[in-house]
Amino acid sequence: MWYQPKQGAKEITAHLKHAGVGIVGISDSGLAGIRCRYEVQRELAIREILRDWLSQHEIKSVIVIRTTKAAGAMEETLQTLLEEEGLAFEFKTVGYHRLHDFLEVLSRNKRAGVIFPSLAASFFAFRVPDGLTKLMSQARVALTEGPVSLAFVQVPDVHVDLVVVDWQLVAEQIVTDLVSKKAFDSDKVSVFEAQAHLRAPLSHYAESL
Repeated sequence: MWYQPKQGAKEITAHLKHAGVGIVGISDSGLAGIRCRYEVQRELAIREILRDWLSQHEIKSVIVIRTTKAAGAMEETLQTLLEEEGLAFEFKTVGYHRLHDFLEVLSRNKRAGVIFPSLAASFFAFRVPDGLTKLMSQARVALTEGPVSLAFVQVPDVHVDLVVVDWQLVAEQIVTDLVSKKAFDSDKVSVFEAQAHLRAPLSHYAESL
């Protein structure tokens, strides 16, 4: 099994196949380096969150958080969806800011939603979990690649917009297909759609480390 094969995967796959090793690829919200038998799609769930922000909560703009580097395919997906929904947006990089101050500035714009892709969400959840949850209590925050675990703190009673994949369902389907050999059917693609959980209690999804 190869989750999110990147550029260069074709050459590696060719060597493995030559050695008699079968490869089953799983792509997740972005271009994969090889054709994948399984796809996780998050676009519809993200779009549902954006439309809720627009219609119900007067969100006029969106801030997408970066750490020290871009989030690759997810950023491209977010940019496309934000443009299609007509939302103004910007990417903000943490850089050398003090992390609490960075989050505090974000909370001041009550008409801006904040999106944390996976890398940025994990970064803040580990470095400043209290600051991250405080932001969630003051602004609409979306985690596009699922909930994060918080370091050193109890998970507070705050709400967040989540894009959630039922990984148990994914695993069960793939195992069933491996047993029946359907996983190696190159003519088929199985798609798993993520679900949007709006204003979800973080305590129902996250864990303390």
